[in-house]
Amino acid sequence: MNVITDFFGGMAGCAMIGQTVINVKSGGRGRLSTLASGVFLLLMVVFANEWVAKIPMAALVAVMIMVSIGTFNWASFKNLREHSLDANIVMIATVAVTVFTLTEPKRVLIAFDGGSMTRRGVEMVAASPLFRGLSVHVLMSGKPRRDSEKQLDWARSTLEETGFEVSLALIHGDTERVIAQYVHEQSIDMLLMGAYGHSPLRSLFLGSKTTDLLRSAKVPTLLLR
Repeated sequence: MNVITDFFGGMAGCAMIGQTVINVKSGGRGRLSTLASGVFLLLMVVFANEWVAKIPMAALVAVMIMVSIGTFNWASFKNLREHSLDANIVMIATVAVTVFTLTEPKRVLIAFDGGSMTRRGVEMVAASPLFRGLSVHVLMSGKPRRDSEKQLDWARSTLEETGFEVSLALIHGDTERVIAQYVHEQSIDMLLMGAYGHSPLRSLFLGSKTTDLLRSAKVPTLLLR
């Protein structure tokens, strides 16, 4: 399923594994439990997406922490001797790298194009307490536009009204290259950008611009849809 998802502009994940573990630990061991969870998720995405989008990120993080605690096999520490040295090294190294290299972001970049999607992203950052105290960079790239400066001024005023320190940049050129270079030069810790919408057929044969940007940016990225 993860492989098929990539052809339609999606990103692979482990939701299926996590959902299965939760089902089993909750006593749902039949096909009906899998069907019920899938149908419920489908209904939320299709009919309640506007309400789901309003759930604070902090609440979702708390839920994921509890899910991780509940699904982790704590007995695996006792079973280290039963596994090969190579397997133990890989597991311990993965945990160590994840825990000790994950740092709190200090600089956030909004890849801004003046469209409704990225304007909502600016408003979301301005209104969210999760971004308080962070330095926000707003970057416009791509082809020259007459209203670029006007759009950037709107983004600056929206963010500064809520107390953010804002840096603006207008760099013409290939969007993927410009964003990746800016992330590297400005030591950006987190990227916010809109997901480019293409038809499944176009994404299959020509690739997805969003996927290319995710590969080149190499920092945690929040996609706006």
